[in-house]
Amino acid sequence: MTPGEQLPALTSHVSLSGQKGPRYSQKQWKLEVPPGQSTLWFATEHGTGSVNLKVKRGGRAVDGATLDCATTGTGNLKQCTFANPQPGTYFVSLTLAANSYNLWVLPSFR
Repeated sequence: MTPGEQLPALTSHVSLSGQKGPRYSQKQWKLEVPPGQSTLWFATEHGTGSVNLKVKRGGRAVDGATLDCATTGTGNLKQCTFANPQPGTYFVSLTLAANSYNLWVLPSFR
């Protein structure tokens, strides 16, 4: 089994709406990025609460791992952007720092 094999897959340009959960809960996904992309980004928006977004290429984005992007601070508008991303599997973790409702997760590459 490869790391993250059991995680749900994200699709570029398809937002996941209605994400919710209690404080300190965590949600994880993966996104396959093909070669030749000029930009890759992950964002959260809408809803209420406070979240932290973590992204790691090639392995799960968990505490203690060397991450490619990690947001901090309060609020629910977070973003990780990569110019000329390497192809491969990107793992995304969303930690709900406060009770959160109706968040959207938006992955995109082009």
